[in-house]
Amino acid sequence: MSGEATLSLSLGLPIPITPGQVDLTSGFAQRESSQRLLNTAGIRPAPQKSQRPGLTSVRGAELIEYAGDSHLMTIAPTGAGKGRSVIIPNLLTYPGPIIVVDPKGENYAVTARRRREMGQRVIRLDPFGVIDGNSDGLNPMDIFDLLNMDIETDSQMLAEMLSIGNRGVKDPFWDLNACGLISGLMAHVALTKAQPERNFSALRQFLMADDVVYKLAVLLDTQGKTMNRMAYEEIASFLQMSERDTRPGVLATAHSYMKAFLSKAVDKALEKSSFTLADVVAGEPLSIYIIIPPDKLLSHRALLKLWVGTLLKAVTSRKTIPQQRTLFLLDECGQLGNFPYLESVITLCRGYGLQVWSFWQDMSQIKKLYEMSWSTMVNNCAVLQIFGAKNYVVANEFAQLVGADANEIRGVGSDEQVLVINGEDPIRAYRLDYLTDARYKGMYDVNPLYAGNAPRGL
Repeated sequence: MSGEATLSLSLGLPIPITPGQVDLTSGFAQRESSQRLLNTAGIRPAPQKSQRPGLTSVRGAELIEYAGDSHLMTIAPTGAGKGRSVIIPNLLTYPGPIIVVDPKGENYAVTARRRREMGQRVIRLDPFGVIDGNSDGLNPMDIFDLLNMDIETDSQMLAEMLSIGNRGVKDPFWDLNACGLISGLMAHVALTKAQPERNFSALRQFLMADDVVYKLAVLLDTQGKTMNRMAYEEIASFLQMSERDTRPGVLATAHSYMKAFLSKAVDKALEKSSFTLADVVAGEPLSIYIIIPPDKLLSHRALLKLWVGTLLKAVTSRKTIPQQRTLFLLDECGQLGNFPYLESVITLCRGYGLQVWSFWQDMSQIKKLYEMSWSTMVNNCAVLQIFGAKNYVVANEFAQLVGADANEIRGVGSDEQVLVINGEDPIRAYRLDYLTDARYKGMYDVNPLYAGNAPRGL
């Protein structure tokens, strides 16, 4: 098997066509050459293709895979089986480094042993103890150790990650100035604190002190002449605001951005990294599971965004592309909220040895969060995978996306999917199932959420 093939991502299984079966089509155009699609898509070659009513099917391939280096997008509702048929099969087989958002900890429980057997070092960012109380850590301020780091712009980037999703909807004044204050303080911490004190705890001690204004004024008086210029100007700008209304409002806004980081558990997970970002940059064999339970995804969205953004920043700082691509499996991507950095990665950052596989509940979720750029994000994904359309409204959204009839989409079986690869005509295929497919036998562990019960979709 070639090096490229070993990095293939598993998508599904072909639907076998009975010899002599009459081929029917309604709505989807027939392809002149399925072999051309198979080659360009990275699917293992199939000797022929056939069609089932309304949808093109591939016949003869052992496994439908994607071996390209572009991004992927899966759209399916909650409970449709994204974990069981997409995320877990790829965690069990993909040999390169993986970073996965794993809200319930199911992916970790089922696949961590297998990842270790594949030679991967497994990291579990689990501040709320979903698996147990022994979480690894990731300090976002470690980005200041990257070779191409820039104190000012990287401080602004981290501050933006904290603020976006927590901002008010009326007057941007408060958010812009609160973000500026945090970025200035972060730059100061980055330049004056050494490990292990250079972390969010040090930032919080400045921002949430008993008398913030007095302590910041003393800081400028005693260190202003040697302080980083951006840090000085942002702090000075804050101190010059009206002490009656403006300054307290900006400070309260800045405090609101830090709410997700006040608990001891989160503070500990942010204090010190269990691994180095240099290893992420180098493409070392790491499997990083980010576990934030569903009931904390809204209140701690900033934490999820901060960790995902830090790891994306590390990968996009590469000067040399490693042999194996780093795969981001971003389940429940909508829970990140509007995330301009992720948008930039999907639309602009191809070529860093980075692949983002994002998972969404429906098209409305994408359109709401990325009103002006959703189509660009979709167009920059070489693979679109859709399944689980339960009603006409959702089926119609899917149909418009792939150029089909909504009734055809609704007719896709519960164990089937529609794949659009490299902009070619849609493929109707079976979904994978790690529980029933013999190729995964012995690789996975029991999902504790379904211990003793027949598992449903994940």
